[in-house]
Amino acid sequence: MGEDDVGKRTFKEKLLASLAEAELDAAAAGAFVPLDKQALAMEALMSGCPGAFVDFFYLTTPCDGVGDDNPTNEELHARRIEPDRYEQQDEVALESMQFLKDSLVSADMAARRGDIAAVGDAYKSLAKFFAGTDNPNKALFFFVKCLDVASAAGNVAAEIEANANLGSAYEVVGDTAA
Repeated sequence: MGEDDVGKRTFKEKLLASLAEAELDAAAAGAFVPLDKQALAMEALMSGCPGAFVDFFYLTTPCDGVGDDNPTNEELHARRIEPDRYEQQDEVALESMQFLKDSLVSADMAARRGDIAAVGDAYKSLAKFFAGTDNPNKALFFFVKCLDVASAAGNVAAEIEANANLGSAYEVVGDTAA
């Protein structure tokens, strides 16, 4: 690319070049710079997956509408947490955000390719991830997506597994009437 072509680069090309340059500078300095939420969100968007970007944003942001943002005093007491000492935590730990972004991008790209099995696998890994955290409602969200994908594909075995996982997840949140 010649000197004349530099001004003709797209925004995406300029942004990627800027990110690569910053990474090289950090590597040259011997510093490991972990990606933050904003950088990971941008990576999802730059990979051509706006759906993954939106999901990543909502899943990592408080007040995402999932219903697990502000526990009631009763919920805090049930967890043996004094309500006056409760501090709001990040929705997803920074260490887990890379996995979250990668899984969402994988699901988005697999959906575009028409690879329904890969979409289901990505959603199942996300559901199981959230089932192992203090975000049971987010696990429910992804288990429902697993069921939707299995139903759309006509995969009876995957539907049975998704329903079993949904039942277990509903028990965790105390909603056994569902």
